[in-house]
Amino acid sequence: GNAVGKRNYRYFFLFVTGALILAGLLTSTCLSVIILCITKYDNELVDTIKSHIPEVLLVVYGSIMFASLFLLWQFHVRAIAQNKTTNEILKHVYSKTNPNPYDKGCLRNFGLFCCKPLSKSRVAELGADSPLLPYERRANGTFVGSPDIPLLRVEESPVHLGSEIGSEGTPS
Repeated sequence: GNAVGKRNYRYFFLFVTGALILAGLLTSTCLSVIILCITKYDNELVDTIKSHIPEVLLVVYGSIMFASLFLLWQFHVRAIAQNKTTNEILKHVYSKTNPNPYDKGCLRNFGLFCCKPLSKSRVAELGADSPLLPYERRANGTFVGSPDIPLLRVEESPVHLGSEIGSEGTPS
């Protein structure tokens, strides 16, 4: 399954918070335009809806997005406040008889979430001699392929072979 890693969770939460705020702004702005047209210009509701179809559609869309994002945001606020992972919440790992040993209280959990330095990445940095690269760089700038992954040189690529084919379909 997909998971948001420990190092990315803070950024994921900020993304959801930002999207929630934008959905609220979209909904409230379009709704205020509709209300303004009704009150200021003494338009009927039906006439205003007919003349402001994009705003009405954006209010509907923004309301659905706001409700969905609010539920997601609320779930993660609760997870942060209790210092639990999504898996721990869904599987009910902790109970009154088996309390969460990582829970430091709501405010301290939020403080740690916001201010704790991120742990160092365990992904190796990709250097010229990295074991994660499927090839090695020679001194002259060319690459030597590993036995598992054969490399295709530029002059052997199908694009270059195709450009050398004459009108009869044979290489020129």
